Amino acid sequence: MKVYWMLFLVGIIGFSNVFATEEEDYVDVVKFALLSPQAVEGLGVESQALQLLDRTDTGTWTSEVVRSKMDFNAASLSLQCTIPENAKVLIEFRACNQESQWTEWYATTQLETDVQFAELNWAYQYRITLTANEQGQSPQIQGLSIAYNHLFEAMLSTESTLGNPSLRVAKPTIVSRAEWGARAPNGSYTNHTPQKITIHHTWRPTAAQYQGASTIRSIQNYHMDSNGWMDIGYHFLIGTSLSSGDTKIYQGRPETVVGAHTGGANTGNVGVNVIGDFTTETVHPNSYQALIRLLAWLCSRYGISPSKIYGHCDFNSTACPGQNLYSKMAQIRQDVQNYINSSR
Repeated sequence: MKVYWMLFLVGIIGFSNVFATEEEDYVDVVKFALLSPQAVEGLGVESQALQLLDRTDTGTWTSEVVRSKMDFNAASLSLQCTIPENAKVLIEFRACNQESQWTEWYATTQLETDVQFAELNWAYQYRITLTANEQGQSPQIQGLSIAYNHLFEAMLSTESTLGNPSLRVAKPTIVSRAEWGARAPNGSYTNHTPQKITIHHTWRPTAAQYQGASTIRSIQNYHMDSNGWMDIGYHFLIGTSLSSGDTKIYQGRPETVVGAHTGGANTGNVGVNVIGDFTTETVHPNSYQALIRLLAWLCSRYGISPSKIYGHCDFNSTACPGQNLYSKMAQIRQDVQNYINSSR
């Protein structure tokens, strides 16, 4: 008889200088260091990671059935791991609908991936298969993050890029990861082609709490340490000092890799975060202008129509990016198009 051991750490961890960013999707985080070291199908927990036991070529970990905290039709999986050359990791995921019918297993070797379903589901299950390389080296799995969501039906389909990529619009000045002191990611990125852009706000920190690069580092720490993501979730962040008006655009993840900002709809989706709580605060004019320049460059560089610029709340029931920013969406799309036209 198989025995499964699992501990989920879910929610906001509160400690100094770490912010809980925006109204998020539900995120379940599995920390394998907290699991029992007992072996299951050739696997065990050693050195705070799930890995193959000695002289074992392959092994599979299967979770118990997990009751989700909301009905969902989409999920994003993010695996924190170390994979030696030629070793392999297979992730499988399935869901159970309201009639207690299970979907087929969705299988992927990508460490970050979106899964979407035709129906709403109330539970899920996952399994991880590890295969050692010829030298007997095993992948090591430190954690798994599962962000699940109820996406609006109109946002479930894959959207293609419109237009032809162009370099007409100059790239704005962007603070690099090295310049703001980013941590290295916990794992390998999954490449994607930018096809749309989603605007977010942080909610917390507010615009008044923004303190330059230290704020960006705090957001990354929260995403990696609390949400269990391999890196900061957004591709770009924009912050303005309210006292000086100094505005900076920060590079989060490279825009050519999958982010973690819109659960179940991250593939092909570039996440741009404007730091502030725009349910109560107003968008600083300098932040707005930086947002337009950044969006115009992204649309021009990757051939994205400005009509494919969304607010987070276009995908699901969330207040993000705040009504004081979301109410400007039509103007944002028009201003981006005008900026592109003026650069010809």
